[in-house]
Amino acid sequence: MLNKLTDKSWLSPFLAVTYLAVSVTGVCLLFHIDFYGIRPIHDWGGLAFVIAGVLHSIVNWRKFTSYFTRSIERQKAIWGAGVATALVAVLLVSMGSGKDGHRHRDHHERVHASVKADVSSYANLE
Repeated sequence: MLNKLTDKSWLSPFLAVTYLAVSVTGVCLLFHIDFYGIRPIHDWGGLAFVIAGVLHSIVNWRKFTSYFTRSIERQKAIWGAGVATALVAVLLVSMGSGKDGHRHRDHHERVHASVKADVSSYANLE
């Protein structure tokens, strides 16, 4: 059973397709481009992507660990992991958390309201 699950002939294309689905829908969601079914595609595609990624890691574990056998490669890997971790930390801190943990949505609503607002609502121009 595990041999069928980790067969590269279907695993690699499946990983690529789920990556594309999650990437495209993620960018659409980021820019508020909405179409029917985008959320379920993104959510379920993301779950399938994670599962395929775990299986892919299992299949390629020996090759992955071979990157750490030479000291220069180990140093590059540690630096890369450090930079990626720092980037994720900065993004998480910058997003913060507002009331009920929905700071981003609240900010978007305020920006959208300010774009639609009349100029006189910003200053008393009498």
